[in-house]
Amino acid sequence: MTKGTVLITGVTGMIGQELARFLLGHGCEVHGVARFSKPGIEEEVKGWGVTTWRKDLAKDPLDDLPDFDYVFHEAAFWNKTKHGAEDKLEVMRNNTLAAGRVMYQWRNAKGVMLASTGGLYRESTELLNEDTPVEPNPDRQNYHLAKFAAEQIGVFCSVQFNTPTVIMRYFWPVRFEDVAKRCVDAVLAGVPMPGKDQEEPFEWTPIDIEDLIDYTARSVEVASVPPRVLVCGGGELVTRRQLTEIAAEVLGKEPVLEDPSSRYWERFLADSSRLFGLLGEPEKRLTEVVRQMAEQAK
Repeated sequence: MTKGTVLITGVTGMIGQELARFLLGHGCEVHGVARFSKPGIEEEVKGWGVTTWRKDLAKDPLDDLPDFDYVFHEAAFWNKTKHGAEDKLEVMRNNTLAAGRVMYQWRNAKGVMLASTGGLYRESTELLNEDTPVEPNPDRQNYHLAKFAAEQIGVFCSVQFNTPTVIMRYFWPVRFEDVAKRCVDAVLAGVPMPGKDQEEPFEWTPIDIEDLIDYTARSVEVASVPPRVLVCGGGELVTRRQLTEIAAEVLGKEPVLEDPSSRYWERFLADSSRLFGLLGEPEKRLTEVVRQMAEQAK
């Protein structure tokens, strides 16, 4: 991507941290905004070479921050509580205010990236792309509805201020090595493959965090007015059954399979062909990583 000064909101999050290190390694001057509520995390981020700003994006003044060439809005207010009007209102207020205030404050940036989610779509047996109608389901998570609203604010601000913008709808970024290790360890132990948490889908199009960071960093190259929306998932559709069977075949073990209905998301399927056409195919495939790790464990 074009070098310059960049701002990453939510710099202490999983994606924010990885993105900061990636951009620093590519010669960018990186600034990071977060609440830095975890002890010691701000000092850690500064140690990488990031200039930090302690802010609550929904309410703190932002006009003391400088201008930036590019802004990556990764910050999100996350609340998994599925019931209660106060919780829903808090999630909505924080995410929409943050998106609007970021877009307004850096309306003159060369490019803005807004991180969104594949959770805007209803669960489907079909691959979901940018043209699939979004149907955020607040009964699943309030966060999804808030992200839908934040996208609409991003569209308005992009058009109103002529700010080149790209919206990235992430579909389940994971570390493939972590998933593969869980799979191989389970086969060796003769138990079903455990999920990182109950939400990890049974059938999905996962993208490795390294590929996602690369796409995110380069996404501002294709920012536009009105915003370009890109579905960001992996290059293959896999199931937990398939991964288990691959590992079991390599290891010469009998696979023990789980019931798909035990998953919070049974399916989470992305058609990322538009992203791949613009920025290239992903480097990593989960099935290959599982097979390689199983070979090493023999």
